[in-house]
Amino acid sequence: MITAQNWQRYKDYMPEWMQWLFSGQFYFKLGPNDQIVVGPPTPKALPKTYVANTERYSGQVKLKVLDDGGTLPENYTAGLPFPNPTEPHLGDKILWNVWYRYAPRIEQQDVVQELLVDKYGQIFQQDIMGSTQRLGHVSEPDEPIYNKTEPDLDFSQYVEVIKPEQSKYTVSLTRFYTDPTREEDIWSFVPSLRRPLRLSASSRCSPSLGADLDIDDQKGGYNLHTADFNGHAIAHKKILVMNNFQPAWPARVDFTDPAMLKLWHVTSGVPWPPNSQRWELRDTYVVDTTRVPSKRAGYCYGNRRVYADSLDWTLSEDLFDMNMKPWKAIFLLNRLHPNGYGDTFLGDSSNYVFEAIDLQNSHLSFINEFLGEHVNHAADPSWYNVARYASPTGLLEIMK
Repeated sequence: MITAQNWQRYKDYMPEWMQWLFSGQFYFKLGPNDQIVVGPPTPKALPKTYVANTERYSGQVKLKVLDDGGTLPENYTAGLPFPNPTEPHLGDKILWNVWYRYAPRIEQQDVVQELLVDKYGQIFQQDIMGSTQRLGHVSEPDEPIYNKTEPDLDFSQYVEVIKPEQSKYTVSLTRFYTDPTREEDIWSFVPSLRRPLRLSASSRCSPSLGADLDIDDQKGGYNLHTADFNGHAIAHKKILVMNNFQPAWPARVDFTDPAMLKLWHVTSGVPWPPNSQRWELRDTYVVDTTRVPSKRAGYCYGNRRVYADSLDWTLSEDLFDMNMKPWKAIFLLNRLHPNGYGDTFLGDSSNYVFEAIDLQNSHLSFINEFLGEHVNHAADPSWYNVARYASPTGLLEIMK
């Protein structure tokens, strides 16, 4: 049991963001009664088709170093590109594993509550819906590896505000390509203009729908155009995480319930799991992530320290500004979800509570799991419409 009194004895097992919260040096800090109770590790395994694709294709993958110092995995098809990453370029290989970690063909987010909390405990609630779609490098038993409608697309993220009323129909659409060197497309639908706008790639540092995370912080905390970044592996060790918060899926965890807000004391400090929950130690890579020198000017973060699970590459992060001062803490509180094919998975875009804490501006975003069991074929068939939910032309249909 780790407490405010003894935490320094265990800090070697803590990501730095956790040490920040225990230390009390920032406005947002853990309360005197907050604890970490350590239990046994959660048994988990990668989905079978993803494992099969890793075995089939990973042997042909080579890491190519680009002229600007970035990297890309040549000859990558599906599965994990670097199942046993080693030097040289260990950190870069880990980052590519994080990007290509298992993701379902589709995750439909019915209702996601984003609670935006200031230092006075005031909550602004914003509800969103949407989907994430793995369109290229797919590892599902009845899906093609590349989407027939958009064969050049790797991954898409569609997020639509449904509450409050004054923000309704605001949409963010991000599209990544199977060519890792091609810049992602970032689109927004602005209801007052009734038309979509294509945003500059530099808008990746803009707040995502008003929350305390940028576009680069989406997708479970790692939404980078990876070819533009370098990873420097600084450690490989056991780190504290939460992989199985209770109650188990599919019991609903609804943070609009005042009793649940009180239990997690959302308005009285850092939202933190009750002491009845169990943390665990996982084998983890620690990677400092910086943008390549030629593209560093004007970027928001001087370093993104990634803590990546060495099995399924779920993560938490310390974010530093360009002066290398602590800026944000991003962490996931996970629980296993089914993928519809007899497997379970952790932490791509929906099966976790997501916290993003802005330490410099004393503001945080607390985002719950999506509500409903809608992964792969459990999703509404309409969400498989790539032209509607993964294409800018679909944004024209929003207010019809």
